[in-house]
Amino acid sequence: MRYFTVSLAIAVASAFFMAACSRNNDASGEDVYVGKPIYSPDHKHIAVLFTESGGGGISPYCITRVSVAAASVEPSIAYAEKYLVYQGGCHSLGFVEIEGKRILQDAPALKWDGSSVLSISFNPRLAAGYVRKVILATHSYDGAVSVVSVP
Repeated sequence: MRYFTVSLAIAVASAFFMAACSRNNDASGEDVYVGKPIYSPDHKHIAVLFTESGGGGISPYCITRVSVAAASVEPSIAYAEKYLVYQGGCHSLGFVEIEGKRILQDAPALKWDGSSVLSISFNPRLAAGYVRKVILATHSYDGAVSVVSVP
């Protein structure tokens, strides 16, 4: 009976550990903030700002991502790697209210310059803990949108 109790305790602990370590590859997790999509002027594409954080006290992390996808793609699905056009260290640890809209403080600013050009403006010095590495694509996944960085 003692062997069974110890085995059961180990199995339960292992199940909890595996559940805690597993992560979804979409933006459905509790540690991902999905911004409202910003539509291109022709409404054919969306740009979405994401902030992901987690890791707990042992190895915390926080990143900011921008994705560009066809307007038919759900914003949470646009989190997929193929839609990624920008990724950097966390730009914000909190929200602010501006003109009644809840936005991430110091997050990259997204602006459509026509239907096929997305401008991303960010200042690494304003980011929480600085941005040490940035990934910036030149085009969207489908090649229809150019991405430019504006200082």
